[in-house]
Amino acid sequence: MLVFLLFVLSSSLASPTNLTELYHVPEWEKDVVAGDTFVELINGVNRTCNWVGTAPVCSGECPNTHDEIERRRDRTIPKSWCCRRDPYFGWPCYFGSKKAKCCLKI
Repeated sequence: MLVFLLFVLSSSLASPTNLTELYHVPEWEKDVVAGDTFVELINGVNRTCNWVGTAPVCSGECPNTHDEIERRRDRTIPKSWCCRRDPYFGWPCYFGSKKAKCCLKI
């Protein structure tokens, strides 16, 4: 019984289409493309930011007009019982590389 249950779960979650059905995707998020700009509150200031770097070998570097806020290989957003991918981040990085979160200098 346990083997059958594991098979059903793994086969139903294997398809990316089914993964999006695990959580509600807000309408605004459906049009987001990785690398798009977003506004984030950082140290009490709204900053215009974007993730720089293209998977799988990201090697993101911020231009001189931006501050580097952080570097990450992957970005997920906690959600009640699970998590979901940050649509602005895009695909995760591999081979030890990272994307850079770059925000316009103030």
